[in-house]
Amino acid sequence: MLYQKMLLGEKPYSISKSCNKIGKFEKHRHPEIEFNYCIEGEYSIVVDNEEKRLKQGDLIIIGSMESHEFPGKNSDDCRNLVFEVGPVFLLEYFNLFVNITAQNPIIKVDENNNQKLFNMFNEIIALQKNSADFSDLTLKGNLYKICAYIIREFQTSAPLKQANTEKHLVANIEKALELIQYGYAGPLRLEDAAKLCGYSKGSFCKTFKYITGDTFHSFLNKYRIKMACTLLELTDYCVDTIAGEVGFTDAKSLCRAFKSIKGMTTGEYRKEKKKK
Repeated sequence: MLYQKMLLGEKPYSISKSCNKIGKFEKHRHPEIEFNYCIEGEYSIVVDNEEKRLKQGDLIIIGSMESHEFPGKNSDDCRNLVFEVGPVFLLEYFNLFVNITAQNPIIKVDENNNQKLFNMFNEIIALQKNSADFSDLTLKGNLYKICAYIIREFQTSAPLKQANTEKHLVANIEKALELIQYGYAGPLRLEDAAKLCGYSKGSFCKTFKYITGDTFHSFLNKYRIKMACTLLELTDYCVDTIAGEVGFTDAKSLCRAFKSIKGMTTGEYRKEKKKK
């Protein structure tokens, strides 16, 4: 079984659209919640060893860490839209989605059923076909609107499947990701993140790396460098000031981490961005 690590960085979501027959894709799992929408034709997807047959207008939502595969049982005219969103994208709303995906219902999305959702899917499909100015921002906005619609319309109190406790690890680690997002500029201790998530230090380190593919400190540094990049592009702040703004103790620490992560100096990065 393949394991795909969490989507991180500037685009913590994934969108793909098939233009013809969908090929086989072996059993895999990932921390993100996956939306599978049948645009045309029909195809099968196997979720936790249970085959689901999707026809035009059908949507199925695959839960976090839930095994699924595409067996290649599709009609020749099959086209689908797939996107993934996880705790880095959804933040505190991720837990609400975990409850919704417990039963894997097939939701009808067409002109007669869930029309608002249907219109949002069509806009995403159009943007995938013809990218325009600010298309990425529009895509992201539609993803948030779709998630909000799903939460509002399909939230359930049904008990979660308990077959695999790994499904709940992502929800726990989400608290640490949120801590990084809102507290990166200050001193963040691994011990505090572990306590917040309800883990011992050792268990937290193991679980955090399992879910994100990074250690806590490496993930934190990458996020700080991401914010430093924004300041280098949009301001004329000196490196000392930027270091303090994004949580590094001094300019030397920032420059060392920046070179390691971005493969260039802060000066080279700023110069490159000014040219564009």
